[in-house]
Amino acid sequence: MNCLWLCIPFDDDSFLSRIVVVGNLYRFRLLLMDEGDIFGIITLDRERARSITIAKTIVVMRKIPLKPKGIHISGDTTKVSTLHASTRILDSKKKDKEGVVSAITPWNFPLIVITRKVGSALACSCTVIVKPSELTPLTALAAVELALQAGIPPGVLNVVMGNASDIGDALLASPQVRKIIYTGSTTVGKRLMKGATGIVRIIPLELGGNSPCIVFDDADLDVAVKGVLAAKFRNSGQTCVCANRVIVQEGIYERFVVAFSKAFKNLQVGDGFIEAVVQCRLINEAVVQKVESFLQDALSKGPKVILGGKRHSLGMTFYKPTIVTDVKTGMLLAREEVFGPMAPLLWFKTEEENICIANDTDVGLDAYIFTNNGVSQKLSNMGSLVSLILKNVHSKEYMLHQLREVEKWHTSNVFSRNG
Repeated sequence: MNCLWLCIPFDDDSFLSRIVVVGNLYRFRLLLMDEGDIFGIITLDRERARSITIAKTIVVMRKIPLKPKGIHISGDTTKVSTLHASTRILDSKKKDKEGVVSAITPWNFPLIVITRKVGSALACSCTVIVKPSELTPLTALAAVELALQAGIPPGVLNVVMGNASDIGDALLASPQVRKIIYTGSTTVGKRLMKGATGIVRIIPLELGGNSPCIVFDDADLDVAVKGVLAAKFRNSGQTCVCANRVIVQEGIYERFVVAFSKAFKNLQVGDGFIEAVVQCRLINEAVVQKVESFLQDALSKGPKVILGGKRHSLGMTFYKPTIVTDVKTGMLLAREEVFGPMAPLLWFKTEEENICIANDTDVGLDAYIFTNNGVSQKLSNMGSLVSLILKNVHSKEYMLHQLREVEKWHTSNVFSRNG
């Protein structure tokens, strides 16, 4: 661990010290965007479509912060009466760097999540220990190598690999690690929160999701179909913000199923290095078996498979993108995170029924809505009655406009997702 890096003042006005950090981070950002090899490493590591990898990575790399928010003191003054005089006390708050930060990152976005968490810490002159997923170790190693090439000193950005449970316990037990930032399963997140009680520290968590994607009768059908495809099948359905449940109003349900199925057939499955491919294999056999078990649970209770529903002829862990209709809220497909290329379709009659269906979950993270009329009123109704997060709106009034992002919903997010 590099102690000199920790000694760089966390101060926007300290030009000479900050220029070292800013210069190194800027070079790091350029190398990540321009180094073609790392896109290939991600595609191999994660088995993800190369074209999607490049586009997403470049967008996020540009957001690596080059400066911290800086030190500032703020607060309120309170008048306190004593026997001798009246005294005013300043209740002050000061932001300062944490020190040693650990980032535990998932396999589905092996570079993007690292840079989101690491970038802010480095900009604040913190040193970082990255614990990547054991399923995607190569990307983390490549990122550290590029950091060294950019001039970030050895020992500032570190990678540790091995048994995940043992490493987690060691990080929790170390008084030097002042913050642990985690993205991954809700089960592990709960373990980290419990383990953090021994040493008081903040642990920002971004955990599992069960995001609803709601299509109203008045939605533009073409826009809704394209939007649901993007929201559901990005990264082969293996993202925490995927539309886990597609909830369609009764009046448009049948037309949506037909149009969605037609567009669905254009999804190309195959090798991530082939340009036209947008659906790759799932990360491992365990994920495939989970998808299969969720489908079997649903089929035993009445729903139908319109397309897909089985392993792909390509073999290994390739699975055909799947549409399942007439899913009910009590089924695993609707209650738990699928994390695979499977779209469960539910239907509703009234807005009140939709609210009940969408919020019948312990987790959420994101939500999507497709409507053309009365957008503001629909959002107001949902926001005032329930804790539903509506992040992206597709409509004539607000085409793919991010309305707001809430940092907590049940067990999906605790504190900020990036620390």
